[in-house]
Amino acid sequence: MRRQLDIGLDVVSDGEFRRFMFTGSFYDAVDGLTAGTGQVPFTNEEGELEYYTGLPVVDGELHKIDSPAAHEATFVKSLTDHPFKVTFPAASIFWFPLAYVPGVTDKVYATQADMVERMIEIEREQVAEAIAAGARYVQFDWPVYPALGDPAAVAMFKEHGIEPEWMLDRLIEADRKIIETSRPVCAPRCISAAANHKSKWIYNGPMDAYAERMFNELPYDVFIMEWEDNHPPGRLLRAAPRPRRADRRDGDHEQQEAACRDRR
Repeated sequence: MRRQLDIGLDVVSDGEFRRFMFTGSFYDAVDGLTAGTGQVPFTNEEGELEYYTGLPVVDGELHKIDSPAAHEATFVKSLTDHPFKVTFPAASIFWFPLAYVPGVTDKVYATQADMVERMIEIEREQVAEAIAAGARYVQFDWPVYPALGDPAAVAMFKEHGIEPEWMLDRLIEADRKIIETSRPVCAPRCISAAANHKSKWIYNGPMDAYAERMFNELPYDVFIMEWEDNHPPGRLLRAAPRPRRADRRDGDHEQQEAACRDRR
């Protein structure tokens, strides 16, 4: 944390050494889950594949048993009065089809909508506890929107009987519900990326299918976007209703900054 302050970061974190990954602020603190069996493929431009275990599966009634982000906030607050953030998985991740397993999850929750509502209730409580502990910035990481720009992911949705427009409605609804009670007292941030892991990614495709609705219907204070040179956001950044912060993984940073200035 001292290094973050020394280099002048406007918002710092506890260093995120307290958890395995960003999803832990929710999944490490909820009872009623079992290890996921699905293997998520990450790839790169050379076509190399690496598989990563998917999200935990709901196999029991969900109960909150801890609040890791509140512990993070308490720790950071004890060290500095500088603005800091905590991170949660975006609620839209709960709508991912593989999160609800027929024959397992439906023994507890009749529909995925029932499961998602319960998960939102728990995460809202965890967010409120983190804010009460001193967090003033809450980052919601990896909303599932980039999947709607990837032809293979869209095909997978349709195999499950899910139309992309219907899914987009559900994703936006879930993400809005999480911050309905937190926005007056904190600044929500959204990170939208193609899911990065060891210079590989899950999704690959343009933002056209979701960007305008995401920018205009989600009441985040900051959007932090990542994209590749072969799918630049261009006009979609200009669709944002107010200035947004953007971040690109590679390429011409001056061009990216110019795009953001044009939007402003």
